[in-house]
Amino acid sequence: MSDSPFQNTQVKMTEGGVEVAGQLNMYVKSPAYAKIMIKRAGTKSVSINVISTKLGVFNVPKKYLQQINDRVNKKANERIAEMPGLYNAQLDYRDGHDVFKGAVPAEVKSTASGWIDLLLK
Repeated sequence: MSDSPFQNTQVKMTEGGVEVAGQLNMYVKSPAYAKIMIKRAGTKSVSINVISTKLGVFNVPKKYLQQINDRVNKKANERIAEMPGLYNAQLDYRDGHDVFKGAVPAEVKSTASGWIDLLLK
């Protein structure tokens, strides 16, 4: 996806969430990393908690994490609301896998950079 803020994205499933690494190309060009906890908040919503982030070798100060969390939650839940037919009955991350029970409409597909771009575009 050409308008994605990330390129060469890699996602690792962890207990309760994911770790995401890639090349950030928005505001600055830098390697980026985030540890993110994700929970089901409702049938059409999620709760995302960005635990830590890095740009290059520098940690993003904790005072900015709330702004990041607010933006990511707002954007992700707006995108989910735009997907008619999407239904989330269960969402868990454990043992290196995600467990999703619900419905994903056939027209909702992963992008070249993975599912994360669906929420970030």
